[in-house]
Amino acid sequence: MIPSMARTPGITHCSEIYTAAEFKRRVGMNDFSWRAARKAGLRVLKFGRKVYVRGRDWELFLERAATGEVPVLEQVADIMQSGHQG
Repeated sequence: MIPSMARTPGITHCSEIYTAAEFKRRVGMNDFSWRAARKAGLRVLKFGRKVYVRGRDWELFLERAATGEVPVLEQVADIMQSGHQG
């Protein structure tokens, strides 16, 4: 871990693993966006009741979103909302 950036909001490192709460805090993600990202394919690790995100999985998710391989979160949010209505 890089000490000076260890808990810096907005920064994740490919070599680190974060609890879901720490990950959401760092990237500024609310619960709705978290569910949308998970539905869009953000990979998580589960151990017991804890959920973790690897920094490298977040980077891969962003790269796939940037190239159009996964829906943009706004599109996923629309899909999720339409699913709740029907």
